Amino acid sequence: MPHSHRRAWPLRIAALALAAAAALVVPTAAVGAPAEPSTISPHVGAWGGYSNGQIPTSALTYLGRSADGTNLYLRRDAAISISRMQAAYHAQTGGTLAINEGYRDLATQWYYWNLYQSGQGNVAAYPGTSNHGWALAVDFSLPGNQFSWLQGHAAGYGWSWATGQAAGEPWHWEYVRTGPWSQEPIADWSGDGYADVLAVWDNGELHYYPNNGLTLSGNSLIGHGWGTFRFVTAADWSGDGYADVLGVNAAGDLLYYPHNGGGLSSPLTIGHGWSSFRQVMAADWSGDGHADVLGVDAAGDLLYYPHSGNGLGSPVQIGHGWSSFRQVMAADWSGDGHADVLGVDAAGDLLYYPHNGNGLSSPVTIGHGFQSFTSVVAADFSGDGHADILAVDAAGDLWYYPHSGNGFGARVQIGHGFGSCTFVL
Repeated sequence: MPHSHRRAWPLRIAALALAAAAALVVPTAAVGAPAEPSTISPHVGAWGGYSNGQIPTSALTYLGRSADGTNLYLRRDAAISISRMQAAYHAQTGGTLAINEGYRDLATQWYYWNLYQSGQGNVAAYPGTSNHGWALAVDFSLPGNQFSWLQGHAAGYGWSWATGQAAGEPWHWEYVRTGPWSQEPIADWSGDGYADVLAVWDNGELHYYPNNGLTLSGNSLIGHGWGTFRFVTAADWSGDGYADVLGVNAAGDLLYYPHNGGGLSSPLTIGHGWSSFRQVMAADWSGDGHADVLGVDAAGDLLYYPHSGNGLGSPVQIGHGWSSFRQVMAADWSGDGHADVLGVDAAGDLLYYPHNGNGLSSPVTIGHGFQSFTSVVAADFSGDGHADILAVDAAGDLWYYPHSGNGFGARVQIGHGFGSCTFVL
């Protein structure tokens, strides 16, 4: 049985974005034409039909507690972004980017306003107008040189220092990201902004291994009967920020299993004719927050099937010559919100093909020596918005290769015993 460096595990791998090889029959879509790609509107001000400071915490994402015991909440996209930024800060400095405050309800806003008016507190917005009330602002503790680090890096995560009336508050930052953005790492089962690991054991059980900060925790059983599936992949099909599971069964049907909070709901058929595909992957190619499906056919053509609401739109060819690749993955390597394609070629080189808007640009070699790995997976394990690589070697050990800008940082072993797993997602 496979093990993390904390608990026991299973074996082999075929992942959150793995796909590619061959097929004779092009799958048919179960429903309609492709959806027009959309963008996310600016993340500022009113949202969700709520009033400022009157947003139920059930509609927000919990970040934990501050040093003084305050419960911290933000809107989901802001929470994911700040978690990624905190991870990047820790990776670069070894320190902690601590938050003192996030969402403020109306009563708390009045409390701070009254303190400010009496000359006993810091600058405070008039109650009902603060971005804290929209769950789109934070106050950092800011010891040492954190402010300088934020000035150089926060904009890349969608955060802006609130100059103007709060110019004297270097700790106060607001979430202002606009434009197209995929709101979560594609294999994020827990919804915390970090890719988790799902694995199909050789007995057909589907297990979930939480990512608890670049290591893996003990597993939970979330399904049975997966041993007969040709492919299994994890991706956010529904667009709710949590990974769902898609699989091709023995009959060649493409099934979607919705994430229901604690496990998986009953499947919906979203396609047919996938039995001849050697591998299938799901990733957000369009950048609309919903996973699409990609696959390589028998001729070596790489096909993109757009998410169309309830099923798949007509396929679009985005590449050819993929039949000789050992493994193919789709994941957002560049961090622009659109899945790119990565592949291990016959020589064992790991190639990155950037998404260029309409197809793929020329490849860049980002690694060597992957020919001996039984499985290679691309997923945002670090939570920084860029895909990393997880790989199972010939001994069944699971390795994490962190994205380092143009390639990889030093690898870290995070599990063992994966040599005989049917899938790892």
